[in-house]
Amino acid sequence: MAVSGRAKLAYNRELAARVTGVTVLAADPGAAATPNAAEMTPEILPPALRPRSHAVGADGRADR
Repeated sequence: MAVSGRAKLAYNRELAARVTGVTVLAADPGAAATPNAAEMTPEILPPALRPRSHAVGADGRADR
């Protein structure tokens, strides 16, 4: 997850350096119940997300 976040940040910085006349903003939407998250176990989530592992699907039962 940390590597993915750094890649997204690098992409946004690169985009901001390439374009002119617009403002490039990036936001962290937080955890989401995705197929990727459904394959995770709570132990590999960042400590702050472990108590909410069910909300991101990490235990196979995403809140919906």
